[in-house]
Amino acid sequence: MAKGKNKIQPIPLAPAQSPRDTTWDELRQVASDTAKLMGDSISVIQTLASNRTLNEGLKDPKDVAQKIASIGRDMTDYTAQHRALTQRHKDRTGSARSPDDFVEALQLAAEYDELVTSFNNVVLPVVADITLAYGEVQESLLTPPADDADDVAPSTSV
Repeated sequence: MAKGKNKIQPIPLAPAQSPRDTTWDELRQVASDTAKLMGDSISVIQTLASNRTLNEGLKDPKDVAQKIASIGRDMTDYTAQHRALTQRHKDRTGSARSPDDFVEALQLAAEYDELVTSFNNVVLPVVADITLAYGEVQESLLTPPADDADDVAPSTSV
């Protein structure tokens, strides 16, 4: 082998590109995801509560009605909080223009996080309770009634 023929050639690297700053667009997505979480949770309850057959089968309809009313009141507050947060950045898009702008976006993101955490701790357990109550009704409707013949003890005489 001749000297220098097997030298490893360096692979040319593309110039490094800094990622595009999308601070405000990402915050807009956080706002959208938060609204979807809240809306989806309530949509489930509305669908269940509008089913007459399920309502007739509830073991404690008064308790379920109180929980639904409670969620309604809570949702009024959570929706107002979400709307107020969204208004604070409604006209912002793209990148943060300054360090202060970036800090403001971070503060808003933290407030959205607090809103979601509170929603998850306050509303979702009640949604789970309501869903469970309706789930018990659905299960009872899908489970065939026990046959009386199955309740008879087997004969032990030989």
